[in-house]
Amino acid sequence: MTAPVSVCLIVRNEIAQLERCLASIRPHVAEIVVVDTGSTDSSQEVARRYADRFEVYTGCNHPNGLIRSFSDARQKSFSLATQPWTMWVDGDDEVVGAEHLEKLIREYDVARAGSASLVTMPYEYGHDHHGNVTCIHPRERLIAPREEFRWMGRVHEVLTPLHGDVRQHTDLVKIVHRRDSSGKKVEHGRNLRILKEQYADEGEKDVRHLYYLGMEYGYVLDPSESPHDRKTRILTAIGFLSKYVDRSGWDDERYNACLLVADHFISLEMYDEALQWASKASLINEQWGEAFFTIAKCFYLMAHCLKRDVFRNWNRCIHYAKHGLSLPPTKTGSFLSPLLRNVDIHTYLNLALTSVGRVDEALESVREGLKHWPDDKNLLFNEALFVDHLAKMKIAEGLSTLVNTGKMSPAVRARVDQIVSENHADSDRSVQADPPIQAVSHQIQAQPPQTIAPRLGSGVSDIVFFTGNAVEKWNPETAAQHGIGGSETAVIEMAKRLVQRGCSVRVFNECDGIEGTFDGVQYVDYKKYGNLDCDVLITSRRPSAVDDSHNVRARARICWVHDIHCGPELTHARAIRIDRFLTLTNWHRDFFLSHHQCVHPGQVSVTRNGIDLARFDRQHVRDPKRAVYSSSPDRGMQVAITVWPLVRERVPGAELHVYYGFKTWEACADDNQKVLIQNLKKMLKDYETAGVVYHDRVSQSELADEFLKSGVWAYPTWFSETSCISAMEAQAAGLFTVTSPIAALNETVGPRGAMISGDWLSWDYQSRFVDAVVDAMKNDDPLRRKAIQAYARSHFGWDSLADEWIDILSDVVQEASDRVMPPYKGVL
Repeated sequence: MTAPVSVCLIVRNEIAQLERCLASIRPHVAEIVVVDTGSTDSSQEVARRYADRFEVYTGCNHPNGLIRSFSDARQKSFSLATQPWTMWVDGDDEVVGAEHLEKLIREYDVARAGSASLVTMPYEYGHDHHGNVTCIHPRERLIAPREEFRWMGRVHEVLTPLHGDVRQHTDLVKIVHRRDSSGKKVEHGRNLRILKEQYADEGEKDVRHLYYLGMEYGYVLDPSESPHDRKTRILTAIGFLSKYVDRSGWDDERYNACLLVADHFISLEMYDEALQWASKASLINEQWGEAFFTIAKCFYLMAHCLKRDVFRNWNRCIHYAKHGLSLPPTKTGSFLSPLLRNVDIHTYLNLALTSVGRVDEALESVREGLKHWPDDKNLLFNEALFVDHLAKMKIAEGLSTLVNTGKMSPAVRARVDQIVSENHADSDRSVQADPPIQAVSHQIQAQPPQTIAPRLGSGVSDIVFFTGNAVEKWNPETAAQHGIGGSETAVIEMAKRLVQRGCSVRVFNECDGIEGTFDGVQYVDYKKYGNLDCDVLITSRRPSAVDDSHNVRARARICWVHDIHCGPELTHARAIRIDRFLTLTNWHRDFFLSHHQCVHPGQVSVTRNGIDLARFDRQHVRDPKRAVYSSSPDRGMQVAITVWPLVRERVPGAELHVYYGFKTWEACADDNQKVLIQNLKKMLKDYETAGVVYHDRVSQSELADEFLKSGVWAYPTWFSETSCISAMEAQAAGLFTVTSPIAALNETVGPRGAMISGDWLSWDYQSRFVDAVVDAMKNDDPLRRKAIQAYARSHFGWDSLADEWIDILSDVVQEASDRVMPPYKGVL
């Protein structure tokens, strides 16, 4: 029994695939309608043999014969249909599973109960040479009654309901696009031509038009195009897609638009911009892996092409690629390429893994990619290379055991090494038993795995932190009870996590009278620092800790920079003695190097700060009208307090809660600063009636609770933050952030917050700051808050940072061991 369906096609020169298409549906439907828009081959003859209704229609074309509107042609085909249900396909499609239509329609008729109904089916739009689907998305295919629907859009046309409809989806019937094998010639740039015509006529009336313009501007391929014209075209595509992201309400397609923008920036070798757009996509939907694959790709390219923070960016690539792979496969109504997950990401991941010495995992990645592309030459080459390398490593380990136990002489071991490395027994040449690996993937070469330093725990076990004197005594207990500054918090958190990873850790700080062991870390008063040995010395802020006078013997010396620079304490002599400087953001690195001309760029790595994510797991009732200020009073409190009455005028009941003390500032303040401190304290008192509530400094646990109760993090600042832990905590709590695009705030907050540019003391700045705070309070969006929290969880945790440090510390120790002299940079 055939289904009561009219299957409608519009065709032009489809002879290569048309008969296959029509044959796949003819036995299963009551009616086939074909509208020919101007074929010059024998398509019309084939169509007439199968079609119940056939017509040539050229009203959809320009006078020169070029297609003007596909929706016009499709609407014409629908007007000829007579059956209760109507379905559409193209002449170069094949319908798989059409035998199910009759049973499905009986079910759909019951379900719709007389209402309009629309059924989507999978559309396999592209395939590779293995038959793998490269692009799939569900499309609207089957409707009833057709009078309740209208075709919209001259190209990339969609079937739109005029009123409400009952939505159904089936996987029993799918449409497979066969254009790749049809050999059909298509007008070059056709879609872009039509879209530009429609844009000229209608402007930006339909927001999806912007998306399609952005797509098509990016898809144009013209071998004669100059580099300048290509860049102009791609930036035009980015402009349309950016507008679409801002204006559209369909998150699935906004997500894809962000990734298209990221891909365009990658093609222009603008990797930082690409990273921002991929991150924006991850905020739209943190449960889809494709954004994380693009983020991983960006970090790969930063390491490989820019040679920037190479070791850290390899590890970032690995982290985000594996995170994306840990998520379930994406299901969406928009376009999707399964090969991004199944193959593409592995072409980058296996090389990043190899570059940090994780060859066994690289082999797993290669084999995962080969499941879907079994004849890929690069993946096959890498597989053979990795198998060979791992086999030789096992042999080398076995030989070492035999030598160490006296079962084999070193001379015999050397001969076996030679045989293994040469792959035959006759050569007399002496070579290394473990030659470098150079893996290839899309012209990508990995570093030799055997040069990667061992993991912590096999040679790096004794770590010393030096923080020196401070305004107040502290240890982890006092910090938990009363709070502490960001750099001290960082030392506490990293020290205990390095202990958890098998290290012995001592911290020399201001703790006379409160020394002790906390979380396995030994806290010793800084005055006892000296005459000691360790594997790694990490001095927080204080380059003088490396001076010979302390008699501290370390395999590697690291200066962890928390301020924007180290000041005059960092001399040329001390810079030479320090193996690595750790800065907190890319901005921080660049500023630090510009200030300290004596430091070689190769000595500087970018790490980050972190936060204790567990403090933000608790549940509280959130008040969107409650804002917090939690930074040092001198960095923005004055403006935050001054503008608060203006916020309160527009948001009745709005409160600003201030969490920070004056003790540290007062201890080192000059006379002018003491006057400013008194003025700020008076402002806090005077503005109590305007909704300003002062709490002084509180414990970290209490501060997290207060953040979770609030809606907005308000930080109008002039200060050049190197990282800003408060901004991280605000995002972990799901606060909407309003601050200034200064220094590292562009990275720590970036596109996830409202960034108010300008002079913080100017009326213009303060007026726009008030607008942003009011907007954040009035437009509460729980989904956006969850997305911000998800970003914080994947980017700001101490545990993931400790894992990164394992690699950094091992790398530094290995480099220091291999290097005869440190990098030298002369100064004038």
